[in-house]
Amino acid sequence: MPVFKHHHSLYDLDGKWQDQQFLFSAEAESQTVSVQELEAGTFLVRQGSQVSLVHAVQEGNHLLLSFQGQTYLLERQKKASAHQPEDPVSNHLEAPLTGKVLQVQVEEGQTLEAGVSAVILESMKMETALMTPFAARVMKIHCAAGDSVSTGQVLVELEPLEDDV
Repeated sequence: MPVFKHHHSLYDLDGKWQDQQFLFSAEAESQTVSVQELEAGTFLVRQGSQVSLVHAVQEGNHLLLSFQGQTYLLERQKKASAHQPEDPVSNHLEAPLTGKVLQVQVEEGQTLEAGVSAVILESMKMETALMTPFAARVMKIHCAAGDSVSTGQVLVELEPLEDDV
């Protein structure tokens, strides 16, 4: 069963096609949905009387989903390491996908709380906000609005704060 990471949570996701419907399970909960591909990366998803449009972009081990006004970045984990303790949180924000910087929302020297949007990227017409994983001071910004960035490129260097902001 594939394991995906969203922020700092891991999800065991599995799915299979059965009678023109997609049976989807996350952890111990199963859902049956009808999925119709409208065009490459755009799907119409029906679950009971609820109908939603879902946009999906996959690049390497990353899956970017846009669903009901929210954007979700999922990272596929290797099965052997998925449930091992995480490596220490990095002191920088990296581009999770190849794309374009829409907005840099922080300045060098600024102190931030955990969970603050620092950079907004656009990839395949979907926006992704890169959030600070901990309270930090912005040490260096390596990008500007309009820049093209590659997967793994360092965009912002952070210095953890001892105390809350």
